[in-house]
Amino acid sequence: MQIFNTLMPRPQGVPEHYLICNAPRPIIGDMLWEGDFIHGRFYAALDPENPEFDICVRENTALDAWHLIFWTEAEARDRVKEAYPKYAHKVDSLSFEQLYDTFRNVMKREERTEA
Repeated sequence: MQIFNTLMPRPQGVPEHYLICNAPRPIIGDMLWEGDFIHGRFYAALDPENPEFDICVRENTALDAWHLIFWTEAEARDRVKEAYPKYAHKVDSLSFEQLYDTFRNVMKREERTEA
């Protein structure tokens, strides 16, 4: 399943240990809702302790769902500082938009490295 890192706030009411997916078509899970477009407007939260978890992940992957990872602004700033230590002193002065663009570049680079 494709991973998408975001600085959007984590949906309220979804337990921290649940995996949250987003897709362009309806998907399955323990909690379902429609929301803002990321990769689609359909969302599902999956409880890893549910015996059907692996089936849900497999089915949602087949439906082109993305696994969303939610980062706080502070976590993103720390990650950017780690990635660009030479410029760490400038990170706190970045606007949210600049931080988001830089953070996305860091995460894309890390995703390519892990693959």
